[in-house]
Amino acid sequence: MVQSITLQNTADTDIVNNDILGQICFAAPNEGTGTDAILIAASMFARSEGDFAADNNATELVFTTGASASAAPGATNYDMTLSSTGTLTLAGGLVIADGGSVGGTLTVGVDDTGHDVKFFGATSGSYMLWDESADDLIVRVGDIIVQDGSGNTEIAMDSSGTLVLGVNGDRQIRVDNQSGTNTAGNHLDMRAGKGTGNATGGSVKLYTSPAGNSGSGTNAHAVAVEIDGEGTVEFKKATYHPIANAEAEPEDGTVTIDLRKANYFDIEINANVTAINLLYGKVGQRFMIRFEQDATSGPRTVAWNAVTNDFDGGGSAVTAAIGWPGGTAPTMTATDDKADTFGFVIRAEGHMDGFVIGQNIPVADN
Repeated sequence: MVQSITLQNTADTDIVNNDILGQICFAAPNEGTGTDAILIAASMFARSEGDFAADNNATELVFTTGASASAAPGATNYDMTLSSTGTLTLAGGLVIADGGSVGGTLTVGVDDTGHDVKFFGATSGSYMLWDESADDLIVRVGDIIVQDGSGNTEIAMDSSGTLVLGVNGDRQIRVDNQSGTNTAGNHLDMRAGKGTGNATGGSVKLYTSPAGNSGSGTNAHAVAVEIDGEGTVEFKKATYHPIANAEAEPEDGTVTIDLRKANYFDIEINANVTAINLLYGKVGQRFMIRFEQDATSGPRTVAWNAVTNDFDGGGSAVTAAIGWPGGTAPTMTATDDKADTFGFVIRAEGHMDGFVIGQNIPVADN
């Protein structure tokens, strides 16, 4: 037979919120020092969570302990409560023994009502804090480290603000959506520190690791590109641009060039060029076009007065007048298997400067 002890509130016939239903109290009434020493030192009691009804007897189990006053059951006091819904509430802190764990999902607060959460480290002054009022995660002194499944560091940021990406292969900083496609309007900003008052700010440096360098940290790297506080860009080594073709190759009478692809275009013409359509150019952009006469079916001509610029590629092209040295447009070399190279500077969507770089150049790659 299972034995039980039942503590009952038999005096009340109408239980309302915070009524005590039963209690166990602990005290040392014969303690010789008297005063606080003989008061109730701890208690466990059941307290109603609302008015009882035919379909409701919601009750919380309350634990209280004393320090220098009575720990007797009351309507609002508690050190720890276990609610009718299973929620455990502590008036003080919670200490989990070394090696202990918290099973299941741990939720702190509710949506729109949070609490600070603070984790201390072994170093004095080192901690991680979720600041609920500011909605900030603060790491003081220590590093933020993200590792892969093998324990290799993929992202690390130390307390000095240095960010390191990855140890295994290529890493990316991306501004796109989860599927990897570009999101219109998104951009990535890289900013150096602003100078005090009218002083010049810091520079932005891009490092590489050339062959032959050894050591670790910045000792193994060299500055490839530097943008100083005034906005001047310095390339530490030579810069190389790809050679691109027109949108169709060899070209017929209409030559279409996408200026996003390169600043140098190598075009074999297969007919007299009656129109040159430039797409996605920018004011100040400089580019070259090398026109090659076909080896057997030329020579072909180019109509320099039929050039258009379409900066946004949307189909609203503008006729681009070309200003040539001396005011005279060049004539293509009228010899098969020869090439002429011309340079251009876009001054506006409707105007470009043109230059003859070289003519009657032998074509060795047909």
